Amino acid sequence: MPVENDLLVGDAARADVLERSLWAVAEVDRDITPIFFDRLFAHYPEQRRSLHYADSTCGAMVNEMIETLMGLATGEDWLERWTQNPGMAHRCYGDIGLPLYADSIDMLINTLARVAGHGWSKAFDAAWLEHGAALKGILARVY
Repeated sequence: MPVENDLLVGDAARADVLERSLWAVAEVDRDITPIFFDRLFAHYPEQRRSLHYADSTCGAMVNEMIETLMGLATGEDWLERWTQNPGMAHRCYGDIGLPLYADSIDMLINTLARVAGHGWSKAFDAAWLEHGAALKGILARVY
C-alpha cells in the first residue's frame, strides 16, 4: 500500500475509526452541511455568491469530501485520479486556490468534531487529521 505523509493509506483499523466517528456524528442527528458552510462562508465570504443551487449542491459537496477521506482510508483506487479533478470540477465557482481546499478539509474535520461533541474522541480526531493531512498532500502534488 502507498504511504502518504507517514500515513499508511488503506489501513483497515484507521478506516474503522473514521467510520465509528461518523456514527458518533450521526447519533447527534444534526445536519452538518449548514454548519460547515456557515464556517466556510465566514472565512471565504466571496464563495457564497459563487455557489449556485446551494440547496442541491452543498450536501453533495460535504458528502464528497467525507467519501474522499474515507476512500483514502480504505485505499480506493479512484482516489488519486479523483484528486486531479477539483480545479476542473469547481471552475464554475471561480478561481479556487489550494489554500481554500486545505482549509475546507480542516473545517470539515472541525465541524464533525463539534457536532459529535462529547461523542468525539482523541482517536477520531487523530485519524481524521492524519487523513486530512494526507489528502492535502495529494492535492498539493496534483494542483
